[in-house]
Amino acid sequence: MSRSAPTLEQIAVSCHLSAMTVSRALRSDPGISETTRLKVVAAAKRMGYRPRVKAGRPRRSRDAATAIRPSVAVVFATDGVPSTFFFSHTLAALEGQLSQRGYICRVLALPGGQYERFLAVVENLREGRDQAILLVGAMPPRQLQSLIDLNPPLILVDHTGDPRTTGDYDAIAFDNTEAARLAVKHLAGLGRRRIALLSGIADHYFSRDIEHGYHDMLALLDLPLDCTLLWRGNFDPRQARQIVLDQIEAGTSFDAVV
Repeated sequence: MSRSAPTLEQIAVSCHLSAMTVSRALRSDPGISETTRLKVVAAAKRMGYRPRVKAGRPRRSRDAATAIRPSVAVVFATDGVPSTFFFSHTLAALEGQLSQRGYICRVLALPGGQYERFLAVVENLREGRDQAILLVGAMPPRQLQSLIDLNPPLILVDHTGDPRTTGDYDAIAFDNTEAARLAVKHLAGLGRRRIALLSGIADHYFSRDIEHGYHDMLALLDLPLDCTLLWRGNFDPRQARQIVLDQIEAGTSFDAVV
């Protein structure tokens, strides 16, 4: 990360409160007034605060570990992406596979833009005793960094990571960059020369991957990059269809779409 995250003390100075009050407000302590809580949350979000993570956690005894079924937390983060069949199918498959292997699956929903929910999810993960955290979907880099910093380890599902984060994590993902290269190469092999790219939300990991592959193959095939053929959607199939229809209606010249 290019800039260090603010501390509770810095948020306290900004809000003219004590660090203890700020800490209690971020934990939604019932003893803190709603006005103070909203003031602190707004300042924390504005300053880019992310919860600090303790270096470790107490381990259960061997007897306790065998008496309780191990759990895995699945964080479902949308970050502005509409819920689709792909996401629901992925969650159902994960839950089924984990259950077959004797794990309890804890699904924690994290809708995009809901900062207070993000703080609550991090607190839940910190206090839990999960064997691993699986992240399905995308989130801003600072929030992703908070999950990377947690113990247990983080595993990204259908996610290639973010170069702006630091630390170790595992990932299970498709090579979307190579998929975009192969798509452009295939279409060019059919004689297409005005190949449009219908990408997704800006700065989303999937958008970055396919745009990189698209640009790579155009350059390799010596095809010009036309900015009028770069379109964006939000991964919703119905919206994608409408975007293509709008381009046809506008008279945009293209002979293929990735």
